[in-house]
Amino acid sequence: VCLGRFDPALANGARIRAEFGIPADALVVTMVAVLRSLKRHDLFIRAAIRLKQQFPGIRFLLVGEGPGRASIEGLIQSSGLTSDCILAGYRDDVPDILAASDIVALTSDRFEGVPQSLSQAMAMARPVVAAPVGSIRELVLHGQTGLLAETGSADSFAQHIARLASDPALRSTLGSAAREHVLAGYTDDIMARKTEDFYRYLLARKVKK
Repeated sequence: VCLGRFDPALANGARIRAEFGIPADALVVTMVAVLRSLKRHDLFIRAAIRLKQQFPGIRFLLVGEGPGRASIEGLIQSSGLTSDCILAGYRDDVPDILAASDIVALTSDRFEGVPQSLSQAMAMARPVVAAPVGSIRELVLHGQTGLLAETGSADSFAQHIARLASDPALRSTLGSAAREHVLAGYTDDIMARKTEDFYRYLLARKVKK
């Protein structure tokens, strides 16, 4: 994560809310991901259906482009979420997008390395909900730096997002801890050093053989 860009003190979330007509007091749940099947936007939308019933006025912001856009648009329409979901497309102002968000989710159910969308959201002190696949379980420590939903379960995602939506204090606590976790182990410099150390380890093993 580039700390220079992803700094909560520098981002302008109010501009994003104004652009999309989102009231200042509305809860915003965001997902930043390429629009393709492995990201499981269908789970996000199914969770949104449940959350809309519980939290009137909640908005869902989907950021990204990809081959699945048409099917996702169709699913939003058929689910009756046209006025609640915003398909923002590709954006180069992700820090501001995250600043406008209350909760960030990633519904992928297949292997993920260290997802940039999650590490960036955490750097912006936003509480996150994701499934424990790949390296996500190292980044998102359940109940400490975020919440882990059951892989592939829209109900589980809805329950965990609802927990955060209902508890501003928990959102603040997890968001602060998330930022500290990223600063301690997932900045660009740290990740580059870890990669370099790994290659040195592989080289040392090769030399020993």
